[in-house]
Amino acid sequence: MLGRKIVETSFAITAAEKRVFETLRDEVCNPPLSPASQNLKVGKVTAHVEDIRQNARVIDELDVSLGFANLAAEMNFCRPTMTDEYA
Repeated sequence: MLGRKIVETSFAITAAEKRVFETLRDEVCNPPLSPASQNLKVGKVTAHVEDIRQNARVIDELDVSLGFANLAAEMNFCRPTMTDEYA
């Protein structure tokens, strides 16, 4: 009985997360096309679409930079030192 309730709750949580994600994705990816449609109630996220997109770009850059940093640490890479020795 308890096991079934746990499984059902787990599925309900997953379904709710999926609905929230899809709503957010739709509002970010499909903003209103005209300024007139801004007057309509189109969702709380729509007013912040550009901010969300900018944050996503920053997070993407941080993710790539962190990936390179982790790889450099794993491979024991170091920053080269520039000199005029062979100039």
